[in-house]
Amino acid sequence: MTYCQMDYNENFSKFFEKFKKEYIRSDELGKTMLLDIARDYVEKNRDFVMHHPLIWYWRNFENSHWYTKEMLYKEYSWDNINLYFHIPFCVTKCSYCNFHITIWNRFKKLHAIKYLKKMEAEVDSFLSTVSNFSVKTIFIWWGTPSFLDDDELRALLGMIKSKFAWKWAKTEFEYTIECNPESVTRSKLRIFSEFWVNRISLWVQSFSDEVIKNINRTYTEEDIIKTVALIREEWFDNMNIDMMYGLPSQNNKIMKSDLDKIIKLNPEHITYYPLYNYDESTLSRIWKKQYNIDEIYDFYDVLAKKIIGNWYVQYWREYFAKNESLIHHYQNNYVTNKKLIWFWHSAYSFSGKFAFCNTHDFKQYMSSDRHIRKMFEYHDKYYDERLFVIWSRNLKIDKKLIRNIDYMRSKLELAFMLGFIDERDEDFIFTEKGLRYQEIFTHTIL
Repeated sequence: MTYCQMDYNENFSKFFEKFKKEYIRSDELGKTMLLDIARDYVEKNRDFVMHHPLIWYWRNFENSHWYTKEMLYKEYSWDNINLYFHIPFCVTKCSYCNFHITIWNRFKKLHAIKYLKKMEAEVDSFLSTVSNFSVKTIFIWWGTPSFLDDDELRALLGMIKSKFAWKWAKTEFEYTIECNPESVTRSKLRIFSEFWVNRISLWVQSFSDEVIKNINRTYTEEDIIKTVALIREEWFDNMNIDMMYGLPSQNNKIMKSDLDKIIKLNPEHITYYPLYNYDESTLSRIWKKQYNIDEIYDFYDVLAKKIIGNWYVQYWREYFAKNESLIHHYQNNYVTNKKLIWFWHSAYSFSGKFAFCNTHDFKQYMSSDRHIRKMFEYHDKYYDERLFVIWSRNLKIDKKLIRNIDYMRSKLELAFMLGFIDERDEDFIFTEKGLRYQEIFTHTIL
């Protein structure tokens, strides 16, 4: 029996509707053939779905409307929010990066001061409109917050503390700052402590000097080891280390060596991402030349088993913590559809009903107060799609959160058939196969 050929420009679930009319079997052979076709689809597309609405939705402003911050903030309830502050300055741009960043140059100091003042104005517009709210987590991230000098860090962290300290309980909230190994100093760590930062996230990616150089980063394995020791000397007892696999020149031997070294450092939390295909990143054009997708999936199986075998708890596909109290609460809140406020140009926020974001134009962000657009309204079916896309990073989905169970059950038909998920009591549970083939799963529901 023959079956239809894959149209690689076609939505996967639409393809499946055509495919199952011609060829559908309940035996293992049929499931295997379907999985081969699905894997072939991802092999050729190599894209990654983590956001909903999809990135191209919230970068396409043609059908959107201008809003001020005050108009949007006033419209919604902002209890138990998660705050994100984006520092868009880097010394170099990593070759896998598709974020909006500004490369530091001789005008860095001027850019940083102006940007921090603009960010404070954004915060003030929020506070002038919304008074009844509480803060669950704070995350200072991408580009490279640790490249700010001591005075700039004091200005940023002091602003956050003065504006929001009365909205959190010091012993009960998570406050994370992202750091690069070559830019961490003892004085900066002490500034973090002074302003209540209680979690350090260190971007390592690989311990191989060759791999680090090939992704356009500017430190060495020696820098990593010294920085981890310095963080421990300054009494930080909640540290995440970010790693990647599938990078250029990072062969299987190097990936296994990286895994051994991260286990030896024994951080409280490990994040281990594959190299994703982002259309705007340099590496997206060359990634598929180095690995076939099964090699990436195979290494995921190896790393998950080894990290779990060293007394870590897996609570996302890529996230492992020493215990439940040490999970990354900001990211966990993100994947469980909690409310987000992001402060920066291109910032994406989620109210529970709408997703909206700032302009992606850095100059426009710096020069205008009218840079917010309401992007996407979440009717029930879109809310459920978001739930499954975001929660596919998680290990299970609570059925009680789904608004239209019949709509989603029909969309999940292929995922059930391929053995990606099971129904268990009040949850949809992701199987080991479902976690392995997570990229394929997201295509089956969009």
